Amino acid sequence: IILEEQIQQLPEEDEETKVLAAQLQQIRADKQKREGVEKSLKEKLAKILQRVDEVDATVEPLIESTVRSKHKKKRSKKQPKLTLTTEEQINVLTDAVNEFDRDILPQLGDISEQSQQGEVQLSSLLAGRERAQEIADACKVGFFGHRISPN
Repeated sequence: IILEEQIQQLPEEDEETKVLAAQLQQIRADKQKREGVEKSLKEKLAKILQRVDEVDATVEPLIESTVRSKHKKKRSKKQPKLTLTTEEQINVLTDAVNEFDRDILPQLGDISEQSQQGEVQLSSLLAGRERAQEIADACKVGFFGHRISPN
């Protein structure tokens, strides 16, 4: 704002003043565009990370994973014992793996690319992407029979 006030005090007909005013307008437009991109990416990221939490809550009873210890989730003593058959457990894990591989991880990759192109820093992107990959990997381990909980 101080720069704008200084430019307004310069002679309006001066070519340098016109150039400075145009540059200032361009800087403002670029800033607004960047802020719009940042807001959009943050909203997309928040939705995807919410979905990661939802899928994680669904598969958490099915997998024994170090992901829980890294992300403050501990199994409550009050949680009911799982009553799914092995086939149902496999179906839940398969659905989760498919969602991570087909939807969540590619969307996180797209957001990463867009943030790099727009030079936007998203502090939770890397951690969210790593967490999603860890949960997907834990589901795959569970799917292949190594950690599926008993009926």
